[in-house]
Amino acid sequence: MNSKLVWLDKFKEKNTIDLIKLLLFFFIVFTFSVNLFYKIPLSNSYVHGLLIDYLIPKFYLAEIFLIPFLFLKSNN
Repeated sequence: MNSKLVWLDKFKEKNTIDLIKLLLFFFIVFTFSVNLFYKIPLSNSYVHGLLIDYLIPKFYLAEIFLIPFLFLKSNN
């Protein structure tokens, strides 16, 4: 039997939740090193007229995948 088909059969036998967890895990691993984030501008980020970077709240791309992954892991 072709090894590609064996892998496909094993993939089809998996539970849907397990597949979602697996995909979320891969997205977390690959996006964690990218460090893409969205800055939320606040007036409190300025000190004496200077913008202080560590005071700016950031929403990282990896968090989009991390939050549902942790939620699914905690339900099992």
